[in-house]
Order: sequence, then structure tokens, then C-alpha cells
Amino acid sequence: MISVHYFHGMLLSLAFGTILLGGLAVVYRGGGQSVADALVTLTAFNTTFTFALICISVPLGALWLYWVSHGLEAGCFFAGLGLSAVVCFLLHFKGTEKTGLVLCLASNLLFVLFSIFFMSAFYDSSFDGRTYHQTSVYYLKNGWLPHKEQLFIRWCNEYPKAPWIWEALVYRLGGSIEAGKSINCLAVYALFNLAFYFSLRLRCSIIISRMFASLAVLNPVVITQFFSFYTDGLLYVFLACIVLLASLLLHESPKNKRFLIGMLLLIIPFAANIKFTGMIYAYLVLGLACVFAVAKRQKASLRAIVGIGILSLVLSIMVVGYNPYWTNVLQGKHLFHPLLGHRKIDIMTMNRPRYMNEHNPCYNFAASLLSRVSDNRDLREPEWRNPLQLSAFREIKGTSKNSFF
Repeated sequence: MISVHYFHGMLLSLAFGTILLGGLAVVYRGGGQSVADALVTLTAFNTTFTFALICISVPLGALWLYWVSHGLEAGCFFAGLGLSAVVCFLLHFKGTEKTGLVLCLASNLLFVLFSIFFMSAFYDSSFDGRTYHQTSVYYLKNGWLPHKEQLFIRWCNEYPKAPWIWEALVYRLGGSIEAGKSINCLAVYALFNLAFYFSLRLRCSIIISRMFASLAVLNPVVITQFFSFYTDGLLYVFLACIVLLASLLLHESPKNKRFLIGMLLLIIPFAANIKFTGMIYAYLVLGLACVFAVAKRQKASLRAIVGIGILSLVLSIMVVGYNPYWTNVLQGKHLFHPLLGHRKIDIMTMNRPRYMNEHNPCYNFAASLLSRVSDNRDLREPEWRNPLQLSAFREIKGTSKNSFF
């Protein structure tokens, strides 16, 4: 199975490369730019369109779901599609060859269609993916109102729902529920473009920029969860993008910051509603960016970061995350219920080896990196191994019943 998945990954890489090079040819030939400048324009446009499509469609769906109290409609997807095109032209229209932008928009639309059909061809065989993830997507597509109705699986009711809303909207378009996994394909594509853009803005060569972008997306968690409804890899993609955007915000001149501020305002509310930890990590990154802005005496950057933090927090809790965040507040629960608060539920003790319940977090962190993979929950001590030993795939194949390999 592993060779099959690498083959699919290779096809996906070829699709990325085709769109990137095709768009480059259009922008470069039409706008008279240098190759590096054309790549900066193209990667910024691709990043904007992809994230705008996801991060506008989902809030629209959330507004319709929570504030209108009506089941999700495919119109939210099409409205997000139209608004994402508007955002692209607002952020990138000035000083860029117009025909090139139109053709870049067309190539991105084709990639959205490719992602939907491509991911429809693969069934998610993971345990969580086939239980509460797909259950939530199915019921959202069929009119479930999470803030008013309870499903029979508590995790469907109490976990953040941003990816599920996107997946339900795509499912609502018709076809397979598996098409919802297109969000993984689109998010990786957006990170690849943003990492490419980041390197180019730091004056790296095109070759180094391509290598950096490839390394950014070739995360082991992203690869293994690419064809599933799991959200850990998706969370990594969005957090990596927040780190890159915040870093550029501290580096760029004021006239180049409109794109960065716009992307952060779109991405953070979604990241905060992938998992509960997404909220914590996203605002931790913004907090560190504030510290650096103060240290570098960048008052304009500091004001921008604080403004982004306040506005995105409102969107995270009151719009995209009305359920569970605001629902928890209204019910007198902890904001991060059921993981924190006086009514919290311990979901970790039964899901990790026994020795991890008997040692401190530092020891467990070391064991997670330097011990052999195992699903034996009765282990008294970790099985230490050489960290440079390349046996991860063999260990996973031998121990995990739900492996993709």
C-alpha cells in the first residue's frame, strides 16, 4: 500500500507543479516581470485564493447554521467562491498584469475541481474518521443544527467544527462524502505556495525556495493523514501558515502588509476551530509576534497584530466557533469544555501507554520521540531506540491496525 500512496503523492506534486509553472508562464510573459517577481505574484495569488475560498465559505456556512438556524446550503460554497475571487483582485489587482490574474484565477478554479474529484476516489479507513468525523459531516449536510440538537456521539457535539462545515458544504454539492477531504489537498497547496512566497520575499533563490516549500508540506503527519478526515495534519498546515505570515509581518515594509494582514484575519478563525489546541497555538504565535514587535520597536506592526488578534478572536468565538465556544459560555461551561473545566473529561489516560501516566511531561515528550511505536497500552517502560534509525514505517505497519500503509 505504501508504494500506491507515494504514487498518488507524486501525481499530486505533478499537479502542483503544472499549475505553478502554467501560472508563472502567463504572469511572466504577460506582465514583463522577472521570473522571481512573477513567482512572488503567482504564489501570493494562489495562497490568497485557496485560503479565501476555505476561510470565507466556512464562516458563511457558520453564520447560516448558527445565526439563521438553517441547515447548510451549497450556496455558501458558491458565495465563498465569488468572494474569494473579489479578495484576490482587491489584494493583487494593483500593479499586476490583469490577463495573467484572470488566467491564474482560472487555474486555481481547476485545481479546486481537481481536489474534489481526486479526493473522492479514496476511502477514509481510519477509526476516528469513520466514526465521529464522517458522522458529523453527514448530519451537517442533512440539516443538523449543532447548537440546538445533540447527536448520539458526544465528540460530534462538543468539538470544533470548521473542517466539518467545509466538508459538509462540498458534500452538499453532490457526490461522495469523501470529497470533503479536498480541504487537505487545498490546504497543502496553499502552504506550498505561501512557503515559496516566504522564501522569495527573504531573497532566497528559486531553487532554495522550492526546496523550503517542499519540506514545509512533507510533514509526516500531513502525509499519513492526507487521505483521511483526521485534523492533526490540517492543524499543522494552518499553524505553519500563521507562523510564516506573522514572521513576514515583522519583516515587510508597511506598503506590503495588506496581503499579510488579510490572510491572518482569514486563517486564524479557521485554525482556532480545527481543534481546541488550534486556538491556543494561534494566539501563542500572535503573542510572540507582539513581543518581537515591541523588541524591534515596530509600533505599526504591533497595532496590526493586536487588531488582528481582537477581530479574529471575535470571529473565532462568535461566528465560526459559535458551537462549541460560545455555546459553552452560554451554558456556564469552560470555554474549552470538555477538555478543561470542572466538568472536563479525561480522554488521554486510556489512550496512551501506562508508563506515560506515571512519568512527568518532559519524560513523556522524550519517550514520544525516542521510543519505538507501539499500540500496547500496558507498557511499563518505553522501548528506546536510536533516533536516526529509519524504521518508522515498519513499526507502524506492525503495530497499527488502522494504518494507511
